[in-house]
Amino acid sequence: MPEDAADAYSEAPVWRNFNQTPMDFSGINDPSVSTTKQKTTVYNLKGIKVFEGDLENACLPKGTYIIVHGTTVTKRIF
Repeated sequence: MPEDAADAYSEAPVWRNFNQTPMDFSGINDPSVSTTKQKTTVYNLKGIKVFEGDLENACLPKGTYIIVHGTTVTKRIF
């Protein structure tokens, strides 16, 4: 919970029954985002590379794919 809301939470009928830890959320409104282009590689579920480049330009048939973008790996259904 935000630090400035601790009193409101401790007085609320349901929330007062929980162990509440106020936290400082400053800086969360300004996340840093990398603007450098990273290569995106797409694999099918058999592990075969089916695309490499800008994912917006990918023309893939419907299916489930593994997307590798930098150090992030996700599953995506097209």
